[in-house]
Amino acid sequence: MIKHNQLFYIIFGACITLVLIVLFFYDPATHKNFYPPCMFYKLTGLFCPGCGFLRAFHQLLHFNLIRALDYNCLSVFLLPLIIIELLNEIVFRIQKRKIYQLFIPQKFIFVLLILIILFFILRNIPEYPFDILAP
Repeated sequence: MIKHNQLFYIIFGACITLVLIVLFFYDPATHKNFYPPCMFYKLTGLFCPGCGFLRAFHQLLHFNLIRALDYNCLSVFLLPLIIIELLNEIVFRIQKRKIYQLFIPQKFIFVLLILIILFFILRNIPEYPFDILAP
């Protein structure tokens, strides 16, 4: 008998798989009407730190690291940390134990926040070399 929380993770895994399949076959750069637009960009005309993430992730699914870095270099560098932490959380919720106990110092989180804010500011400067950061 499947427990309630196991059913949730089966459905969650199926949804993630479906999203990855769709993202693999439908490039956000060419199927712009299929994917939702960035509301922040639509309202302000500024690139948020996440702008270009879907296009970058599509390129990563096709093993095109250089093109992915062109779309959103910050998300490419942070994606492994996000995936590892997500997997760690899933294992914890299923097995009640973590794969590892990661202690992130408060200074690291502060530096990461500053880095994200700096990335946001710099990618919206329309001058070389900052315009390279725009998606």
